[in-house]
Amino acid sequence: MEAQVPAASVSPRLWSPSPDAGEIVKGIHAMLHPHNIVLVGATDKPGNYAERIWNNLIKYGYEGGLYPVNAKRETIWGVPCYKDFASLPEKPDHVLVLVPARFAVQVIRDAAAAGARSATIVTSGFSELQDDESQKLAAELQRRYARRALRSPDRTASAI
Repeated sequence: MEAQVPAASVSPRLWSPSPDAGEIVKGIHAMLHPHNIVLVGATDKPGNYAERIWNNLIKYGYEGGLYPVNAKRETIWGVPCYKDFASLPEKPDHVLVLVPARFAVQVIRDAAAAGARSATIVTSGFSELQDDESQKLAAELQRRYARRALRSPDRTASAI
């Protein structure tokens, strides 16, 4: 018995990429090849996720700028820790959001306003935020900033 494969329902000649495909490619490139990486929510608690990311970026030879951000720290991991995006020595390029979900939306807003080209939210909890305001914030995050086709496990935006 031969397997039968149905013909494609749309001719390849009729397909064309969406008008914003170039922007999607630029966004993915920005995330995979950042000029610098800003770790928002960096903490000096031993063994935390931010520290593991930091150590791996160093270990595997990331050559761009690395900037920890935490308003409560002067230094962290032996380097200066910045209070906010405005205090960074250069415009943020890729932002790793390592704060609780309830603060992540504001961090993304601030990152976009500061000129960040991409961001990754490394936090859980969006699906656990059940109050109306939190759901509105998560929806805003997705609507305003998730233009680039990447999602996190609980379906919130992973890149701007």
